[in-house]
This record gives sequence, structure tokens and C-alpha cells, in this order.
Amino acid sequence: MGQTTVGTSAAKNATRIVLTSASGIADHDPIGIVLDDGTVHWTFSDGDPFATIVTLGSYLPGAATAGNVVYLPSISSETFTTATGLTATGL
Repeated sequence: MGQTTVGTSAAKNATRIVLTSASGIADHDPIGIVLDDGTVHWTFSDGDPFATIVTLGSYLPGAATAGNVVYLPSISSETFTTATGLTATGL
């Protein structure tokens, strides 16, 4: 799985995040942001990044400090499916 880090600290409820690198991220790619409480918030890129700024598909439920890991499954061609996106034929 690819990864990068948070480049600039993001506050709770942020809808954009600055990464140290947005290379390889495209519209609707899944991203997992490690929050300060240690949980990983899974969302997606809502549009192509602008430089290293990524617009999130959902707001951050907690703060993410600069240096926190950001997981990028699409960098290594992994897939990410939410529970609501799963069908019986997909099992």
C-alpha cells in the first residue's frame, strides 16, 4: 500500500488536507488518514489534487497533525470497498 504523510496539520471538520506528496492520487481514490487519536479515517479524494492539497469526500472527524501517516491503497492497485458499496455478488 502506498503512503505519504500529512504536510500541514488539519483541524477536526476540515474538508481539505495538505499532504507532503499527492503523487499518484486521482479523483475518487481512497485515502486513509491517521488521526491524532490513532484511528484511521477512510475517505476519498473528491477531485484531482491541486499540488499537494486534497479535497476530501468527507470531513475529518478529528485532528491530523503534520507527519501523521496517510495510506493510499490505489498507489499499489489495491481496492477499497465500503460496507455500503458491497453487494452479495461481490462477496
